[in-house]
Amino acid sequence: MKTIFLILPALAVLGAAALCGGCAPKWVNHNLEDQSQASEKLKLDNEFCDKYAESMVPTTYGRGRYSSVELPFEQAAEYLHNYEEGMDRGETYDACMKSKGWSKK
Repeated sequence: MKTIFLILPALAVLGAAALCGGCAPKWVNHNLEDQSQASEKLKLDNEFCDKYAESMVPTTYGRGRYSSVELPFEQAAEYLHNYEEGMDRGETYDACMKSKGWSKK
């Protein structure tokens, strides 16, 4: 029974990733005069914003913050916290990219 509680969330994540493989947003910056520089600027801004988001919302995935006993309730709380943490980090990253003039296509 314990194995089922571990396998089902993993399958759900893999399924969502497979369905959304091409869902990554495309970033554009209309403020750049020379669009040939966009790729390099995107790379630099992406690295900066990724580090910034990590510093503002540090990763705590898998640190067993609720219990060392793996009961369904504690696992559910852990998954929910990880989801919220990922959403917060994504919002921080997006805000950083927008502050640098990028928008999602």
